[in-house]
Amino acid sequence: MADLARTTSTASPPGPVTGVTRRWWPVAAVVLYVLALLLGLWAKGAGRFSPELGWDVALSHDRIGVFSALALWINTVLQPLGGVVILAAACLLLWSRRGLTTALAFGSTVCAGWLPAAVGKALVDRARPPLTATHALVPELGTDSFPSGHTELAAALVLAGVLVIARTRRTRRLVGIVGGVFALVVAASRLYLGVHYPSDVLGSLLVATAGALLWTWLWRGWIDPWLGARFGHLFGAPGTTTGGRHV
Repeated sequence: MADLARTTSTASPPGPVTGVTRRWWPVAAVVLYVLALLLGLWAKGAGRFSPELGWDVALSHDRIGVFSALALWINTVLQPLGGVVILAAACLLLWSRRGLTTALAFGSTVCAGWLPAAVGKALVDRARPPLTATHALVPELGTDSFPSGHTELAAALVLAGVLVIARTRRTRRLVGIVGGVFALVVAASRLYLGVHYPSDVLGSLLVATAGALLWTWLWRGWIDPWLGARFGHLFGAPGTTTGGRHV
């Protein structure tokens, strides 16, 4: 047992996240979920021609070819099918490099941050910005504006990278900064295309963060230890992927 503990410690050194911090994560997740829902309902109540529509209208007047091409590319790549392909490829790569547990942890964390977008869309039922006002480059209709699925997927990928893949404080900071820029670019592209309100993308960031925190708390506290104890021959010892009590 001592040899196993030493091997585990060497293979996956603990990071800076403490048990005290983790105990706050489910509470923080619930607060973020509630804030996102209230934001969505408030935004819906403000109507389709609310003041925040001005952001989309202003961007529609200053579109540039290269930015339009980038926004349309993001729109295509981060569609639901594209998201599934990206996630599957990332999980297969992680499985080959770091093992099955890390792949499952990453994939499930992304799903926990991304899939609640469908629930939010159904609960809030907010209409898309009027096409006549935004001159949208992509014809998006219906009542699924809040939250933005594209932005939520981007945020979920970044959060999973920080919480699962990055192993040191420095790496987490780097992934967080670069990934944060990526998520903001995706969010801005949704406004640029004229298919979302600012509150839609803000709600996506709240929901993705809530889902990732809540799932990571569950994974570290119960799921990862259970997988290691029940299926150790497949997943390794409990906590070997996430550094025991830390990620």
